[in-house]
Amino acid sequence: MRDAPNTGANDGANLLSLTPASYRDFRPSVQLASAMFEDARAYPPAAADDMLLWLDLPLPQDRLEPPGSRTFEDGGYAVLRVADAMAMVRFPRFRFRPSQADALHLDFWLGADNVLRDGGTYSYNQGVEWIDYFGGVQSHNSAQFDDAPQMPRLGRFLLGDWLTTRDLEPVTRHGGGVAFAAAYRAGEREHHRRVELGPESLTVRDRLSGFRERAVLRWRLAPGAWRMTETGVADGSRTLSVAASVPIVGLRLVTGHESRHYFELTELPVLEAEIAEPGEITTELRWS
Repeated sequence: MRDAPNTGANDGANLLSLTPASYRDFRPSVQLASAMFEDARAYPPAAADDMLLWLDLPLPQDRLEPPGSRTFEDGGYAVLRVADAMAMVRFPRFRFRPSQADALHLDFWLGADNVLRDGGTYSYNQGVEWIDYFGGVQSHNSAQFDDAPQMPRLGRFLLGDWLTTRDLEPVTRHGGGVAFAAAYRAGEREHHRRVELGPESLTVRDRLSGFRERAVLRWRLAPGAWRMTETGVADGSRTLSVAASVPIVGLRLVTGHESRHYFELTELPVLEAEIAEPGEITTELRWS
């Protein structure tokens, strides 16, 4: 896969520009790292060997094993894989100057198609409105309480009141798939997320509590022909449905923004589900 989740700060830097590929093509960097540290190729010969050739490094003959599901506790990431489906969950594990409020963000991929996606960064110099949007919870697949930020902004590149992970359940096998769960608490507000990935479906259970007036769960969708249904959205080959243990007071498809490359601004559809009392929202994404 050329691309990867558009998570964290992304300023378009390519520190070792020894390949004509776009900086969003991570294969040359992964191939270089796997050759140097594992003495093996991550990709077939010639697929991403540019950096190895320029640096006159040996070309390993062995191949790495295909990546699997894993919890990366030091960085705060959980990766769930079943066949060509991959879900990545970001959980709070901060050590130095977090600049993105992306607690419990979920990225979902079917092969090379980034179906549920992160907003990116856009720019550091286009005003507080855009910095708050792209660095805030609005730009991520997570829940927002009472229109408030997950963490208060102290500066352009720094957030305060760092969140910490609670109730961590590392990635485990679950029937024919894999599952992961984690939570965080900010004052009285609490978000617990459980993710289950199977061969044909992704199920996410979000338990939300401690808010005063409303909680909004957002799903940022890949641009396409999404249309509203009674329970969510569909695009012909995929359906995303939302249910809750309490009344859903708002279910709407709105227009959001994303930035796949630095200083590039495009639109994408966003499904918002709103509740007005504590409860659990269950989201199911199915594909054919």
